[in-house]
Amino acid sequence: MLTVKVFMMIAVLVTSATTASEDSNEVRRMLPATCSPDTPSPSFNKFFLDQQMPTGLFDVKSKTLRYICQTIPETPGVYYYSTLFDENTGIAVLSAYIVDPIQAKDISRQGSDALYYKSGLDKGHLNPVHINSFNKEYVKSTFTYTNAVPQYLGWNRGQWKVYEGYIADYVQSVCAKMFSGTMYLLTGTSHFHLEVGVDSPTQEGIGSIEPFPGPLNPNKIVRPNSMWTAGCCVWTEKGEDKAESIAVMGNNDSDKGKLGTTSMTLAELERILVDKKSADLFPGSLKKCREKSYLLKKVM
Repeated sequence: MLTVKVFMMIAVLVTSATTASEDSNEVRRMLPATCSPDTPSPSFNKFFLDQQMPTGLFDVKSKTLRYICQTIPETPGVYYYSTLFDENTGIAVLSAYIVDPIQAKDISRQGSDALYYKSGLDKGHLNPVHINSFNKEYVKSTFTYTNAVPQYLGWNRGQWKVYEGYIADYVQSVCAKMFSGTMYLLTGTSHFHLEVGVDSPTQEGIGSIEPFPGPLNPNKIVRPNSMWTAGCCVWTEKGEDKAESIAVMGNNDSDKGKLGTTSMTLAELERILVDKKSADLFPGSLKKCREKSYLLKKVM
């Protein structure tokens, strides 16, 4: 269970109006300890299914990408999850994290309202607090600038928060309890928008890129147009490897009518996230993750 100390830690993250530019500057210059920032190391890759990063999603040759193994000062050398960070945009591309059956049993219902003071944006977590609530060190590790992106309050505390709860419920009640499986999760940012008001999930295209806190700030970072989460539960049944996936995406918008947050198949998400063809978010597991998808409840 989470303790009062965790909430004291959350309170420390609340900033003042005079520190908005300082916060964005921290994103760029205060990277936590990394295992190998310029290349994916075994310590970084271990949080991806079969130690394989997604393919077709980003330029692996980019010189602005940093490979971060997230840790906390109290446990140096202990890595809790991985984050792929883009120094060009000042935000993360994705965070990769794992929940095993034992950890899943202790997931609680508590979350975070850490925010950018009076900016209308939250420090939205990629790897969310809620799903790490089985352990206070795991919770604390999510409060790092490289795991945070500018996210509109209404969406982060509304539709996105609801789906984070649905995902945690799936991990706990389905993956762990029904299958005794291990859940591999990815949460990422995207320049693409999800089209709203259509029958099936569809890519609307790249929207305008909005800097935060403003275009004139020398330390500005990018506000992502959308965010997504994909997960693959893997287990063994009668000697055969099994897998089931979930996927969610929504628009990071201040207009509630343009959010469009929805569950979809893994294959649909992989098509929406790129210009051409499809990404492969879980290239390991002999492609089994894509074969079977579980659709989460819709937010009304």
